[in-house]
Amino acid sequence: MPDQQTDIFIVGAGMVGSAAALSFARAGFSVSLVEANELPQWSASEYNLRVCAISAASKRLLKNVGVWQQILDSRASPYEHMHVWDDSGSLDFDAADSGQAHLGYIVENNLINASLIKQCQSQSNISLLTASRLSSMTWADDQVQIKLDNGNDINSRLLIAADGGNSQLRRLSGIESTLHDYQQTGIVARVRTSLPHENTAWQRFLASGPLALLPLSDGSCSIVWSADSARAEELLLLNDVDFSEQLAVAFEHRLGDVEVLSPRAGFPLMLANARTYVKDRVVLLGDAAHRVHPLAGQGVNLGFQDVAELSSILLESVANGRDIADPLYLRRYARSRRAEVSLMLAGMDGIQRIFTSRRLLVQKSRRLAMKMIDRLPPVKQFLVDRALGN
Repeated sequence: MPDQQTDIFIVGAGMVGSAAALSFARAGFSVSLVEANELPQWSASEYNLRVCAISAASKRLLKNVGVWQQILDSRASPYEHMHVWDDSGSLDFDAADSGQAHLGYIVENNLINASLIKQCQSQSNISLLTASRLSSMTWADDQVQIKLDNGNDINSRLLIAADGGNSQLRRLSGIESTLHDYQQTGIVARVRTSLPHENTAWQRFLASGPLALLPLSDGSCSIVWSADSARAEELLLLNDVDFSEQLAVAFEHRLGDVEVLSPRAGFPLMLANARTYVKDRVVLLGDAAHRVHPLAGQGVNLGFQDVAELSSILLESVANGRDIADPLYLRRYARSRRAEVSLMLAGMDGIQRIFTSRRLLVQKSRRLAMKMIDRLPPVKQFLVDRALGN
């Protein structure tokens, strides 16, 4: 006999998986949330190297699941402006032009995740299982029988893969994913600049990829420097003084001198998209479904939009007297999200290729396009709306 029966079984208690657990639980479903790794910890005395640019749509989701105020009370960094440039020109975006107070918030990954986990632990209809891995699955008519490596057997009506880009559940379900390796590394660190960041997200496009300085509430900045793998390896091996000098030069000293305040870390840059987001009683969310270049900070925002869309679909399915995993409704989710995500992935990949192209014709076209966008308020508004998730 199974140890447990649940409506929804979620593999992966990262930001997207834990947000999904809360969203589904608040809709009245019973949820089992399993995590193989240690739960995230957040410290007010030390900044996490990985940060997110939280959009207005993601803020709404985090507010709906009851964690946004905790995040604000802990540490979040609103920004009102965005300045993007390369050798051919520049673009400026301002929240006031859209009638918004902020373009978004820079928030540490582990703060978001820890806040979500804490809220999950307070919900009676969420069972959080740690240090546990999926061992096997067997499909039955109206449920999936799940075995964990800790000996637990669980029956669930719906399985959610939120276990990242190398998703075990996606592989076990036989869902293929297309993958493009940029052969680049994203370098992250925390720095302090001699000039104020002006609550602005700064991004310069270099020949090897974008370099972003994202404003933090204490006046420092979080950097994401995308570079070809060989160049990134060189940068990671530099001492702090030499790295700071290289960073200031790459940033054209827009914010003056730079001082590194933290260790540096690197992560590989990939573009991926699963061929389908649903199969039988399995649904993919977040990086398990798609991975995008970090140049616009849209990765976790896309995952949170997955959660919001799926929650709405599941409620509609049950309200109409259908099974929670009714193929008609799950396919509708898959079509909607895959179309939206594919458009975003194509856009981000196109921007990456255009801004790193060394071809003279492309560079001239880029210069003209930037001038046109800057002089056409409706186009700029469209781009801001996409970034905000509106």
